[in-house]
Amino acid sequence: MSQRRVLPDLLVALALLALTLLAYHRLAFSDWIMARGDTFSYHYPYWQIRAEAFRAGRLPLWTPDLFMGAPLLANPQIGTFYPPNWLVAPLDPPDAVRVSAIGHVFWAALGAYLLARRALGVGRPAALIGAVGFALGGHLGAHVEQINQLQGVGLAALAAGVVGCKPHPTRFARHSTGEPSPLPPLGRGGPG
Repeated sequence: MSQRRVLPDLLVALALLALTLLAYHRLAFSDWIMARGDTFSYHYPYWQIRAEAFRAGRLPLWTPDLFMGAPLLANPQIGTFYPPNWLVAPLDPPDAVRVSAIGHVFWAALGAYLLARRALGVGRPAALIGAVGFALGGHLGAHVEQINQLQGVGLAALAAGVVGCKPHPTRFARHSTGEPSPLPPLGRGGPG
């Protein structure tokens, strides 16, 4: 790839990071923590116990300190085997969740941008608008406090954007201009 093709996409990635930090400025640049609902009463305690186990060099299997005892390794919501969680383990739970949330919103934006560029073939401005709408819109923003779900969406979007294959041309209908349609054909499922 030439530098002329990579540099604009790199600038868009930096713009998406800046927009993510701007949208979540209170979370990113203050001592503000997510202190309601599941984040405060569920995720912070689990992330604390997981981090303590990691620092002690062991897997978090069980804790007697939560809910009269709770399994840890069997609980997928604490993400013991999710590598980005290993990177934030040295941080206190509010900071770890904060970094993870902002990072995964950025990954969602970057993944949506890459997917729009690669799979849909749209231009940079349209892909940027789509990425901002997806990652910084109300739906994803409403799930920021559900960190495990946000991690799943952010990673899935990034993976889809990285893979981002072009649609198979024979599986899509054609416009009257002869150009492939981005929509699947209607009717019996055959090419249009």
